[in-house]
Amino acid sequence: MNKNLIRVNKKQETNPLLKTNRFQYTLVDDPTMPEDYDLNNEQTSVLFLSMQYHQAYPLYIVGRLDELARQRKNRNRILLCLMDNQSKSGGENDNAPLNSLTMQCMKFETTLLICWSFEEAAQYIQTLKAYEAKTQTLLEGKHLTFSTNANLTHLEQAGEVLSSIRRVNKTDARNLLQTYGSISGVIGVENYEEFLNIEGIGQNKIDSITACFRGRFHAK
Repeated sequence: MNKNLIRVNKKQETNPLLKTNRFQYTLVDDPTMPEDYDLNNEQTSVLFLSMQYHQAYPLYIVGRLDELARQRKNRNRILLCLMDNQSKSGGENDNAPLNSLTMQCMKFETTLLICWSFEEAAQYIQTLKAYEAKTQTLLEGKHLTFSTNANLTHLEQAGEVLSSIRRVNKTDARNLLQTYGSISGVIGVENYEEFLNIEGIGQNKIDSITACFRGRFHAK
C-alpha cells in the first residue's frame, strides 16, 4: 500500500474535514480498526471527536480511547477534538467537558489536540503526516506524548501537559495553573493577552499557547 496515503476509517467518510483536500487518503472498511485516522506509518493513530457529540454522549470517547490504547499501545495516540460547542453564557461550567476530556486523555496516555474548525483539524493531520519523516514524536519542537505516571497528581500531570507546549517551561506551567486553577481554566481565558501579567510569559509564549489551544494567533 502507498505509504503516502493516510488510512481513514470508513466511519469518517462523511466528516467535512476530508473535503478540505489537505491530505491524500484511502478509506478502510474494517470494523476492527480502532482509530479514525491511521497515518500508515505504524507510529501514529488519531481519533476525531466533536465536542458537541461528546457532550451528548460522554461515554463514547471513553470506549474509543480504551480500545485504541489496548490495540495500539506502542503508538503515539492522539485525540483531535473539534471545539464546536462554544457557549456565550460565560458560566464557570462551560469548560467542564474539556477538563473531563483532558483527564481521560491523561488516563489513557493520549495526546489531546484542540481545533476550532474542520480546516484546522485537517491541517493538524497533514502536519502530523509531514513530520513523520523527521521524527516519530516531535511536533513544534516538543514531544507529542506526556507522562501519565500514576505517582503524579492531576495538577502535576496538568503541568506536564502545559509545559509540552513550545516555549512554555515548567515554571510557566506552574504559574498558569496557580493563577487559573486547571488546564480548562487556562484554555477558557477569553483573551490570552492576560498571560502577560504572569511573570516570565511574553508574547512569543502567548502565541505558542494560542496556536496549541485555538489553532490561530491573536492579531498584534
